[in-house]
Amino acid sequence: MNFVVTDEKDDFIWICGVEDLHSKTPELWLWIKQSARGNGYGKEMIAGLIKRVQEHVNYEYLIYGAHVDNIATKKIAERFGWVVQLDEQWKEKIFIEHKFDKSSSFETVEYRIYKK
Repeated sequence: MNFVVTDEKDDFIWICGVEDLHSKTPELWLWIKQSARGNGYGKEMIAGLIKRVQEHVNYEYLIYGAHVDNIATKKIAERFGWVVQLDEQWKEKIFIEHKFDKSSSFETVEYRIYKK
């Protein structure tokens, strides 16, 4: 399930979606164009995705990944009170994620959104 959002001039603002929708652990993702960042769109889009998933999907928990250096994306997770996965030393567990085209990889942390 993917969504593309445009402004009133039909200019692209963001894209977001849910991967593995039929699994017990679907994954939420988002991407906001540089010029639209800092306006609260990320929080708005993730809240909408979660509401949609809660209404239509049977899941154990949702996954939300954040690049380790992306403070804004991590703040979205923290505002919602999500649980970050920790390693054995109680530090953020780092996962290696690859770009869609597999041309490069980057470090992410995983947040879990449990059903209430």
